[in-house]
Parts: sequence; C-alpha cells; structure tokens
Amino acid sequence: MLTLRGDPSHGTGIAIYHGYRVQPNVNSSQGKANPKNENLSGLGRAMKDKWSILYVDDDFDSCQLIPIWLSKSGEFDVTAVVDSYEAALIIAHKHFDLYLLDYCIPDITGIGLCNQIRSKYPEVPIVFYTALDREIDRQMAAEAGANSFLVKPEDFQILVPVIENLLHNSKPFAHA
Repeated sequence: MLTLRGDPSHGTGIAIYHGYRVQPNVNSSQGKANPKNENLSGLGRAMKDKWSILYVDDDFDSCQLIPIWLSKSGEFDVTAVVDSYEAALIIAHKHFDLYLLDYCIPDITGIGLCNQIRSKYPEVPIVFYTALDREIDRQMAAEAGANSFLVKPEDFQILVPVIENLLHNSKPFAHA
C-alpha cells in the first residue's frame, strides 16, 4: 500500500508509507495483547515478517524510488518521510530496525536526526545515503553515530547489501 500525506507543491509534511505490517502490541507487564496497536515501538524482528526502515530524504522522487527498490527484496517495510519535523516526531514515538537518512535535510539535518536516534536507540543501525561525498561529511556522520555512509547515486547498487548486512549483524531491539 502506498499513501501520501500532505502536498509536495505546498511544502507540507509528506509521508509515504509502503506496506508496513501492524502487529498487535503485547503489554509485557500484563501479558495481554493490545488490539488497538497503540504502541508499535519495540515489536522487534520476531513479531514481524519484515525489517522496518525509516527513510528520511527531502527529495520527493527519492522517497518514492528507494522504498520501491528496498521492498523488492521482500525483506523490508519502508516508511519514507520528506519532512524533517515529521521524521523527528516519528523517531520520538516509534522504533525501526534501521534508519536511512539523507545528510542535507532542511530544518533538522540528517546529523541532527542521527543524534536524536542514537540517544534514544544506541544499538540501532543508521545509514546515510546522500549526494555529499566530502570527507568532512563522512567524519561528521561517523561522529554522530552512523554505521555506514553511502553516496547517491554511485552506491545505489550496494544499498540493499549494506542494509542487509547491518540488520543481520545488529543486536535485536529490546524495548524497556
């Protein structure tokens, strides 16, 4: 399923949701299922068919192309967001198995989002996928806690293998 929110011509928040499978959340303290799915954070890989990825890029075309490309493998459910404030809200309230970030996002930069993710989820993989190819940008991304730094469009063909490698070698998320 592909849903657009907002209007790109007016600069409003656009989120592209591509096939996310919602599973009932289990309240561990009571051991009961939550049929309203009120809190999706901490579902972990064991309760889902696919790895969840949040992709943040201010380029609308990339937010359409990358989720389609990633979902072809059958392993990923991608939420793509072009608005940095909406991305920050999603990051604050929902956990993903991997975060894929552009570096140059207006308002809250990719570095700012990376810092926000790393403070909330220290072990989750973060990949920068950006048109920038300067050493200083790579260094700043690494200092913010990124696991990988790929350059558009040169590294397009290795995007899926890099993501698969990080996900298969990362620690499972344990929600407190």
